[in-house]
Amino acid sequence: MTTQNYNIFDDMNLSIVIIDEKQRIHYFNSAFLTLFKLTPRLVNKAGSLAELLSPLESILNELITKSFSTKTTALGAESSFVFNGNALTVIPRVSFVDSNLIISFNDMSVEKKLYDKYREKLEELKTSHEQIVQADKLKTIGEMSANISHEINNPLTVASGNVEIIEFTMEEDDLNSQRENLKEALNNIRESHERINQIVAGMKEFLHKSEDRKEYCSVKDLVDRCHHMVKSHFEDNEVTLKIKIQDNNQLILVNKIKVEQVIINLLQNAVDALSDANTKNPTVQLEVSCGNDGSEVYFDVTDNGPGIKPENRERIFQAFFTTKEVGKGTGLGLSISSRIIAAHQGRLSLLDSASGAHFRIELPSIEVSSFVDNTSHFLSHENQSIPRVLIVDNEPNILNLCQKFCEDQDLLLIGSTSGEAALKMLQQTKIDVVITDYQMPGMNGSELAEAIFNNKKNCPVIYMSGANVLDYYNRDKERFNVKAAILKPFSSEVFMSTIRGVLANK
Repeated sequence: MTTQNYNIFDDMNLSIVIIDEKQRIHYFNSAFLTLFKLTPRLVNKAGSLAELLSPLESILNELITKSFSTKTTALGAESSFVFNGNALTVIPRVSFVDSNLIISFNDMSVEKKLYDKYREKLEELKTSHEQIVQADKLKTIGEMSANISHEINNPLTVASGNVEIIEFTMEEDDLNSQRENLKEALNNIRESHERINQIVAGMKEFLHKSEDRKEYCSVKDLVDRCHHMVKSHFEDNEVTLKIKIQDNNQLILVNKIKVEQVIINLLQNAVDALSDANTKNPTVQLEVSCGNDGSEVYFDVTDNGPGIKPENRERIFQAFFTTKEVGKGTGLGLSISSRIIAAHQGRLSLLDSASGAHFRIELPSIEVSSFVDNTSHFLSHENQSIPRVLIVDNEPNILNLCQKFCEDQDLLLIGSTSGEAALKMLQQTKIDVVITDYQMPGMNGSELAEAIFNNKKNCPVIYMSGANVLDYYNRDKERFNVKAAILKPFSSEVFMSTIRGVLANK
């Protein structure tokens, strides 16, 4: 391009500068001066472009060398720096034309500032949301404080009574004959002390500001914890609580504290509604069941009260909307609960019912939840071969331990609690290795390995179990593509090296 043709860049919004091999500046447009807040005199006075734009010196030198040597265009990465008192973000592009280099600077400063502002606002919103959630928990604790006191007073009374029994017994002349009575009284005191510790520990954990971390947990254990938290509230209001759990072995992947907060909120709302309406034989039922295809877990909270009025049904999940009297409700409980469940890829909804109110929490199965939670990893490694490990075990502690082992590794862990669910997952997505506990209810490890083999899934299997797992492995390694065995208990090193070894020889 000849010098007289450089004027085609004069009116362009894109900042342009043209240099020779020695970086001497031959041309620059007004957009270049505006971007870097320079004057023509300063540009003409500069010995080289790198000298003029010193914060970009190393980047420009690399791009210039590359473009001259290859006679092609070289594109630089986004670079942020301060120049003449201004924060700039640019993407440099160097093109070889007629023995000269045309360098353009795509100004990303506005976009970067907007992005930083957007991210800052998101962080503020996240912080505000966490503060509101925490405030709701504090409110829940406040409402339950009298019931907690009552709950603690029961074991305290038992302990106090047994202390008196010991004092009376100690006055006997023949203490040896009172050994059994003393032993029984001490056991009663010990049990009361443990019960108080459990109550206090549960309240501390509930009150503690929880992170977004999810873990595998038992549905039954979670429901039992909620029951202990609201038991006194139900008793004091003379409301019956019925609990039905379809599968006591069901596991879910959740933030336990936050999901407990939602269930407790629904249960307490039901008690308040029944009490306010003076309902005869007030009853609340918490039922846990699985969806027809096993991909969802339902928590249904129903009562025999007056239900939700038609005009309020559409607004029930709106923030600050409440049907309670002034001073008795903030209108945040259901709104916060809905957001918590949505963050778990689930849904909180009000269902139609013949009488009373019917709220349903829908949560994904652990297979779906663990897969979705890894979505960002799947997307960010879309063009790379990141191994996907499907682990089949019905013990939440084992699943959580394996999840912890894989957190800092280049592995994507998907949890499953049964061979049937694992086979379904294998049909839906690519899995690189299956690790299964051998002793499982329903389909055992050998039956799962055989099903995978017969379905012509070229997926190696690792057995994981107790002492006799080696016998199962030796029997099935040739028949069903079982590649290794992990003996429980196991360390992180054993777990990871076994997986890496199987993947390397796949």
